[in-house]
Amino acid sequence: MARREPGLDAIVELTGRTRAQVRRALQTEGGDLAAALRRLGIPSELAAEALALGTGALSLGDAIVSAGESLAPRRRRSTDPVPPDLLTRAFYPRGRSGRLTRRSTEPGTPERRAVDRAMYLGRQEQAARRARARGEPPPTARRAAGHHRPGERRRLPAWLEDPPRYLVVEVNLPDSRLIGRHDALVRAFLYGQLSPSGFRRRARRIRLINVLDPEDERGERRLLSDPNALLALSEQVRAEEDGIPFSYEVIAP
Repeated sequence: MARREPGLDAIVELTGRTRAQVRRALQTEGGDLAAALRRLGIPSELAAEALALGTGALSLGDAIVSAGESLAPRRRRSTDPVPPDLLTRAFYPRGRSGRLTRRSTEPGTPERRAVDRAMYLGRQEQAARRARARGEPPPTARRAAGHHRPGERRRLPAWLEDPPRYLVVEVNLPDSRLIGRHDALVRAFLYGQLSPSGFRRRARRIRLINVLDPEDERGERRLLSDPNALLALSEQVRAEEDGIPFSYEVIAP
């Protein structure tokens, strides 16, 4: 007969989950009961009550006893300006004494905010350099931070299967990332960094992409996974394109 554990039994009864599910969620979240309840899909009202019951658990340890603080309102991000001297230290090159990093700073401190600000400015500058290289206008702050507008599409070349072909397609953003991942495998294989069997195995794991344009290619398509067909097709592309280009065009919704 299972040993009764008042706090755990109360949570199980209240949420309708099994003891094993609650224990597994607690282990996954490192003992954070509030996070475990969210992982189990418990509504916030029930989660608050379950937390109150969970503080009486006998065998779940101090992790549950102290978890009541997890449902407290989240700390708001500070809007105070970052001190210039701290921002300068965040931009120090690696190895220089006094350099600020995420490892050497605590969340919520001015030093950590300086590190976060430096990372944000670095991403902005990197996005601006890529835009200049493509002859495009500087990206907006939202785009530079890595965010994209809903419905945005990209037009880029892809290696498609059945029959093997290399053509420019228009896809949504998630599928464009799959094409980019596949292109990295293609280049690793062509440059001798990946074996034929390794390329075939990893390329087959990439799910189908949904081609939106051209019209005669619309629908789900599989990316090329046959290494022999890729070698033959790459030679043809090299002869026609003077190399194997890879670039993309962003199409606003």
